[in-house]
Amino acid sequence: MCQILRSFLFCLLSCGYTVQYLVVQGVLFQSEDKYNVSMENTYKIACFFLDQPCVKINVSGVEGSQLKSASRPLSLISLSARQEVDSAEKIGLCYPRFKADITLDCEIMPSKGAHLSAGELTLRILPEGKTCYPECILIQEGLPCPLIDGVRYASVESPGMLCQGDQFVEKPE
Repeated sequence: MCQILRSFLFCLLSCGYTVQYLVVQGVLFQSEDKYNVSMENTYKIACFFLDQPCVKINVSGVEGSQLKSASRPLSLISLSARQEVDSAEKIGLCYPRFKADITLDCEIMPSKGAHLSAGELTLRILPEGKTCYPECILIQEGLPCPLIDGVRYASVESPGMLCQGDQFVEKPE
């Protein structure tokens, strides 16, 4: 039970919540101090398309990946967008064919133009987003598409290694 509570609290704190009271099975636990951990502008690596624990990223993208585009060497998707796509009842046109190099566990995707760093690796989020097509059933029916806000493309400013669990930190402009 303690491990579950510890994991739950870590989850809350890492999302920036303030925890002062916790009720478990009718018992009130109260903290004398408020705990507040800000994880603003951090993006945790959930997984890679190549299904490896670590990948090497160079200026042309993830080494060994066939998902490369000269103008958009890296594609990133939020974990929540990936889960929405995987569990969707209505399948958007891009759902079966869109593959992201990196899945980020984050509340909000980095803004376009942002610089992200993790160790030696530095990325710049590109201004273009995921393109929608008029023949997509989601567009035709006016339904939301998680790929619109949940996908970013990036260029590599300095290469490096990246592993699951690493975090990108947004560098100030």
